[in-house]
Amino acid sequence: MDWRSLHRKASNQAVTKPFILPDSDKEVQAGARIDSTLNIDILRFGYNYKFYDGEDWDWKAR
Repeated sequence: MDWRSLHRKASNQAVTKPFILPDSDKEVQAGARIDSTLNIDILRFGYNYKFYDGEDWDWKAR
């Protein structure tokens, strides 16, 4: 049995440099912010049986 828990948070913010619109005297500055969350839980069950075990090779079933 195997358990993995992936809980992550991220944030990214960007703001542009101020610029002046063409044919206007107005100065504009734009920006954006992104917040993201990842919550994943994984539970894995496994079983292994060895049919034959030799010196050079073996047979397994999974």
